Amino acid sequence: TNNDRVCRQLNLSWGLNPFVVKKCDTPEELASKSLEYLKAQKIIKKGNLIVLLSGSSVGKSGGINMMELKKVD
Repeated sequence: TNNDRVCRQLNLSWGLNPFVVKKCDTPEELASKSLEYLKAQKIIKKGNLIVLLSGSSVGKSGGINMMELKKVD
């Protein structure tokens, strides 16, 4: 998320490790920035499989309509 309040709320959900990234314009940009953050924090490493969830309208709540299974490079 790009919202501190939403990040704090997501901390209450079991199995989630939310973090804040700068605002993105596209789902692809959000995925790229998120992967960079996760690699830098050593949360994921090469070869891991991750699931990316997003909506086509980045920055708007609700409307998740995209799921991608990705192998980390």
